Amino acid sequence: MIYVMSDIHGRNDLFEKMLEQIHFDVNKDFLYILGDAIDRGGDLTAFFNIKEMVNHGCCELIMGNHEADLLSFLNLYNYKSVKDFLTKHNQSTFFSAVTKNINGSFNKIFFTIANLKTNIELAEQTNALIRNTNYMFNNNMGTTATSLSRISDKEITDIRFFLQSLPLRKEITLSNHQYVLVHGGYLPSDPDNRSYTLLARDEFYKKPVNINNTTVIFGHTTTRNIRAERYNEILIPYTIWHDESGDKIGID
Repeated sequence: MIYVMSDIHGRNDLFEKMLEQIHFDVNKDFLYILGDAIDRGGDLTAFFNIKEMVNHGCCELIMGNHEADLLSFLNLYNYKSVKDFLTKHNQSTFFSAVTKNINGSFNKIFFTIANLKTNIELAEQTNALIRNTNYMFNNNMGTTATSLSRISDKEITDIRFFLQSLPLRKEITLSNHQYVLVHGGYLPSDPDNRSYTLLARDEFYKKPVNINNTTVIFGHTTTRNIRAERYNEILIPYTIWHDESGDKIGID
């Protein structure tokens, strides 16, 4: 059996509960996860379990915007220095340091960005530094950062390489019907558009896909928000959303 999930966001308890509910068999079944396995709900336990399932050959994780942000973070920083800092300071102290020193002694916290060749590149790197720091330590309450501080350098390196291997989308055919699996949205005229694929919301689900015999399955935007936006209704409990045209399925 083939299953598709999305936006687990660190909730390993719910992830394991779902696997039990569907009687998932790692030797017979296959699971696609449409990104955002990390942040918000918990530590990296679910992420490591998914990674183990991928290595076993029964699962594939597709890139979500949270995985992309984490990869950007690991690519920008000397993550050993970040881990060393986090190990020596409690979380509240770290949040205070980031908030108060973002324009001052920021580089005392993070390793200096290397190979800056032009002022334009410096500006771009600085903006990326601020954006990704906000992602790691503010928006997501530091759950991922705390997890990174507790694991080995080798494990952090393995995470980086694993994230680099994630596809932006997956195309599969079942019963002569094609499915495109993505995190945020799919733009047929520009299928490799990274920003659209990871971040699209109503600009995607409000428009027809217009590809014969193809359905796009996506996460990122909750079905609650889709129904509230399109039909002015809220269904509880939340359920899978099927577009009237039959070319989109939302599962977050």
